[in-house]
Amino acid sequence: MSVWLLGSSGYSAQLAARLGLPFAFAAHCNPRDAVSALRPYRRRLTPSEALAEPYALVSFTVAASDDAREARRQAGTLAHAMLRMSQRESYLLPSPEEVATYTYDTEERRAVDDWLTHVPYGTPEQVTAHLNQVQRDSDADELMIGSVGHSLRARLRSTELIADAYGMPDNPH
Repeated sequence: MSVWLLGSSGYSAQLAARLGLPFAFAAHCNPRDAVSALRPYRRRLTPSEALAEPYALVSFTVAASDDAREARRQAGTLAHAMLRMSQRESYLLPSPEEVATYTYDTEERRAVDDWLTHVPYGTPEQVTAHLNQVQRDSDADELMIGSVGHSLRARLRSTELIADAYGMPDNPH
């Protein structure tokens, strides 16, 4: 068993480095700062009994679909839920239809658009290109994904598309 530090800021990355722990960056909470957090972690890791060399992963929330517009609709449900959470409202994912009828003020629109700028969504090729770029830029040892969407079918299809794009074998169990 190993202990990891999960965090979403440069501070948590520095703490993991100081403690000599593997670090998991929660890009699903803060998709903007993965690269800026992992670079100093790698430079400043204090080797420990738990870890001789830096080891990091980045976790993402993603939405993949055969159709880029549908992926955007599904990702929009998460962006809207994050907006509501920032307003101390319910974090439950709204339906894409509910999001489509919501009237955003200027600040809300900016927040949702900013969130969507950093969340990997689109076709499987678009999503994996985004993931691969962050991996290269951050030098993450592992990537972890959680598919988002309003329906179970959308989440399962997203995961299946990304697995296929990476050439992962089917798991019959």
